Amino acid sequence: MSEALQAPTYVKENKMAELQAVSVTITSLSGVESEFVLSQNGEFDIGRSDTCYSSINAELLSRRHLTLRYTDGQIFVTDNNSSNGSAIGDVRLIGGQTYAVQLPSTILLANGSIHVQLSSVAEQLASNSPPNTLKPTTSSPSSTSHLTGQGLNLASNLDAAPQGPITHSGSGNDELHQLLLTHGQVLIGRSYDCNYVIDSLQASRKHALLTLSNNRITLKDLDTTNGTFVNGERIAGSVNITATDEITIGTTTFAIQTGTVELKYAIVADNIEKVYAKGIVGLNTMSLKIPSQQFIALMGPSGCGKSTLLKGLNGANPITSGAITVQGLKLNNSNYNTLKKYIGYVPQDDIVHGELSVEKTLFYAAKLRISDDVTKQEIKNKISTVLASLNLDTDAIRKSKVSDLSGGQRKRVSIAVELLNDPKILFLDEPTSPLDPETIEDFLSCIRRLVSKGQTVIMVTHKPSDLDYVDQVIFLSKGGYQTYYGDKNQLLNHFEKDNIIEVYSMMKNPNQGKRWYDHWVSQNPASELSVKQEVLANKSNTALLGQYFWLCVRYFNIKLNDHANLLLLLAQPLIIGGLLVFIFSKLQVSVMFMMAVSAVWFGVSNAAKEIVSELPIYERERMYNLNIFNYIASKLTVLSIIACIQVAIFIGITHLAYSGGNSVNGISEETQLWSISSTALFMLLLSVSATLFGLFLSAVFTTTEKVMTFVPIALMPQIMLAGIIAPLDNNIKILLSYLTLGRWGTEGFAHIQDEAARELGKWTNEKADIPASVMQRVLTPPTTGNENNAAEFTTQGAMQQLNLYDDKSGMVSLFPESFTGVIIAITLINILAFCGLLLALRSKDKRFI
Repeated sequence: MSEALQAPTYVKENKMAELQAVSVTITSLSGVESEFVLSQNGEFDIGRSDTCYSSINAELLSRRHLTLRYTDGQIFVTDNNSSNGSAIGDVRLIGGQTYAVQLPSTILLANGSIHVQLSSVAEQLASNSPPNTLKPTTSSPSSTSHLTGQGLNLASNLDAAPQGPITHSGSGNDELHQLLLTHGQVLIGRSYDCNYVIDSLQASRKHALLTLSNNRITLKDLDTTNGTFVNGERIAGSVNITATDEITIGTTTFAIQTGTVELKYAIVADNIEKVYAKGIVGLNTMSLKIPSQQFIALMGPSGCGKSTLLKGLNGANPITSGAITVQGLKLNNSNYNTLKKYIGYVPQDDIVHGELSVEKTLFYAAKLRISDDVTKQEIKNKISTVLASLNLDTDAIRKSKVSDLSGGQRKRVSIAVELLNDPKILFLDEPTSPLDPETIEDFLSCIRRLVSKGQTVIMVTHKPSDLDYVDQVIFLSKGGYQTYYGDKNQLLNHFEKDNIIEVYSMMKNPNQGKRWYDHWVSQNPASELSVKQEVLANKSNTALLGQYFWLCVRYFNIKLNDHANLLLLLAQPLIIGGLLVFIFSKLQVSVMFMMAVSAVWFGVSNAAKEIVSELPIYERERMYNLNIFNYIASKLTVLSIIACIQVAIFIGITHLAYSGGNSVNGISEETQLWSISSTALFMLLLSVSATLFGLFLSAVFTTTEKVMTFVPIALMPQIMLAGIIAPLDNNIKILLSYLTLGRWGTEGFAHIQDEAARELGKWTNEKADIPASVMQRVLTPPTTGNENNAAEFTTQGAMQQLNLYDDKSGMVSLFPESFTGVIIAITLINILAFCGLLLALRSKDKRFI
């Protein structure tokens, strides 16, 4: 290894620790491209992108080619998996690996076309950097001041080039404004070499750029995943703003002139009401103001509208009329993409997959929800922080499958998924219902600590003991009436009762509830506001290909970790294929029929439970940022891989069984599967098509029990309308058969067999134009006096034996009598199944248009 290059693991002493500054000169064939001095800790990207610390317009460079890290007088380099690589001397840097570099040294970028020269300089030279160069603004991640509950670090020296961190003191200061006035540009992002640091994984490393020119302030979104918002509206490219406009990045909202926006109320609901179809009232008119950093219990008897109110406040199932403000922004279509980042929501059912480990669950959740440029180390750090806040940060819990955890631990893992996004408000729907008293105490203590750290929590509960941990109570009665909202200690006095059980008993009566509702409204009159709630549209705010990739990876790991089910899936083709060749000693049309039915069974049985079993997860992720097409595509991709393996095993068994002709009474039967590859591909097509149909069934039904009860009913037409069990002798049967994969699968196998036999010239009778693709043995009984006459055989093709296109029916076929016709029919069935699947999934999006 070159003396200038050392792996950091082996560096024990380094003279660089004595250095005060590092000079960086970047040159190309055309001359000096950039010069700057590093005088403090930070990360410095070099590449083609204009978001890099040093942006070089060179086609051979990657957008973010190399990162220099200056830490405590020592410099490290990392090639960011660039296309054309980096090297020091004759040592090529491995992408993604960090190296300690001794000075002086030269790093060669893009096959040597760009030189990065590093050398030490005296401390006083560090202040001579060009005045318009954006410089790193923090001393190190560990020394940066963190603002609790705001996720915001401001690091700058307002009087000169930035030299170290400055603590952001709240809503009354104007450090950002002064920084912009002093330097003309302010780089905002998650990276510690930004001028204004957003300490949240929702922010990109280089997220936005503020520019002051000719007394005009411009804000530019740097092509980020989660977007930049001004006054609640997402911007595209550059926009002009004022010093008082509110900028939202991730879950942080701030203004240039006043700093972070502090809000007294997390939620304000004004005259909200929920009315279902046919005029059924779910919630009567009510108004609420929920303070920030409070623990609110939402209580009442069963069926009083607790979950309805919770989902109305967080947008999961919007209210009918009235106005809701969340974190100072109206809950409407325009602001929903911003607000859903403020909201953490854990429904009654767990929103985590039981087959994954806790660590993998949180890792995939982070990949699906947060910025694309977040590193694995950042995700690992965030996971550790979240697990520690919930008393889950042990190796035993991290490595355990979610299904192996206790009820309280599973519920906390669901909450951990939500906390990855740094939400301002956490909605919990009856989290303590399945928990025992000891577990409840531990669980609610964790929630109480979250509140003390700045979280606002609204929890639906029916357990009186939960009141010991909350600050305020919203109480509803049967009929959707609000009868109380206030301090938990005043609840019994308000209702003039001695214990909470008596209050529950009274609130079960809608008439009593209406009386207390009128009493409450008389003491707390609502405004005259009357606004119809608009439908909330789920706009995509994530990289679609990236989301598809991580959905596939997560789903593939779920299937791999479910060992018992995976073994059953792989055993199916062994068992069914083995029975098939055992029962049918020779190839015949019945074998092709069973191949078609088997392919349909593989697909439907593989997919029928896959959506309905994870509906709470789907609905929560859909509410956040899940693209419905990515979701369907990921399911099809992984299930198609499983189907491919099943088909390979099945075809392998049948090929061995039907690979050669048999001899009966000395007469050779040359019947076998002539085209193995075409047969296998067609069987895979059938299985994938059946998978799509199985996903449709899974999306239609609401429980696993219901869909598995219906699966045999859905499969019976595939068997009965294939033309084998009974002839298709009237128009109704024929039309119905057009909708079944069983019929088209059997016909498709017959066409493949016949065509392959013709191409190979496999004839039993050279004068007959009928291939011996499927033999039908017809034995002529011996005649009297001629008992020794030989058995006679007639040869028929597979399609001739199926007799699906008999003119006696009087039915004109809608599809050509060919393999092309089969493909057209299957394609149309797939389109119908896909449209049905799409509609079924969209019907679950109660808040979306």
